[in-house]
Amino acid sequence: MEASRANGPESDLSEASDPVKAPPPLQAIFAAVTLAALATLILLPVLGGQAGRRDPFLVAIAPPRIDPPGDLSDRDVQMLSATLLDAAERHLSGRTGLLWLSADATSDDRSAARSAQEAGADEVLVSTLSCGDPCRITLRRIRAVDGSTTWHRPSFRLDAEDPLQVERDVGKQIAVAYLKFPRRDGAPRLYARVEDYRRYLEIRRQLEVTPMPGDLADAMAAVRKESPRFFSTYLLEAGLRGRAGADAATVLSLLSEAHRIAPADPRPLTEAVPLLVQFGRNVEARDLINDLESLYPAHPQLPELRAQIFQPSARSERSPP
Repeated sequence: MEASRANGPESDLSEASDPVKAPPPLQAIFAAVTLAALATLILLPVLGGQAGRRDPFLVAIAPPRIDPPGDLSDRDVQMLSATLLDAAERHLSGRTGLLWLSADATSDDRSAARSAQEAGADEVLVSTLSCGDPCRITLRRIRAVDGSTTWHRPSFRLDAEDPLQVERDVGKQIAVAYLKFPRRDGAPRLYARVEDYRRYLEIRRQLEVTPMPGDLADAMAAVRKESPRFFSTYLLEAGLRGRAGADAATVLSLLSEAHRIAPADPRPLTEAVPLLVQFGRNVEARDLINDLESLYPAHPQLPELRAQIFQPSARSERSPP
């Protein structure tokens, strides 16, 4: 485990526990792949895990509603919104019997429920941000089938100047809201210096407007090097490198490290499978699918991932280089 940097200690804002090391076979699979180029890598948003074969409880995460922005600038509001989304994604991940997906922005609870139902979710997590003096946030769990509220956290104060504290405060409330879905060992935690977390959030904000993922990938790599246990930087950089046309070995190496840091998060596995299939590495892809099924027996992407191996467009197997 790397020691803290001189600029400041890494912050562990999790529900306590060190990262779990990944099983060696996955590292070996990724290390063996040294392919020429990658045209596209699509980030798949579903996240989580479950112990049995029952269908997981599926939660849609809606972008925060802003009402009103108060004295904050547009950029400050965007940064705070990015923090809220990031916190929700992290603290809903790796929970037993629960998965999450991203939802579209909506203006009211009824629309949010309808959107979640169309996406196949059981409910939607809605947040409303009001930045007077001070900023406050309200969290609600809205049932998709009828739009009723199943859990409500009255508004609580946020320190808009301290994104790490915001992440911690939101995470505590999510832990209460989803107490029946305990987090598993190996779920992603936030290990990052304050300045590195700010830079990460700024890159997330820029992703909404920039057409040049390569430049942002380099910026994300700089953040990753300063906070080497920051899981989200590996995952996001892998997606950015893929969109920029990086070689497959580079992308798979980032996904492998993400899996090592947070083995209870399925995204490194689900994102590696299409890449392996694209370049004819079907045996490795099948191994990763089996790994995913052993961790998440009812993961809804399993049928889709298996089907990719048998598509006519899938390349035939190659010998390792």
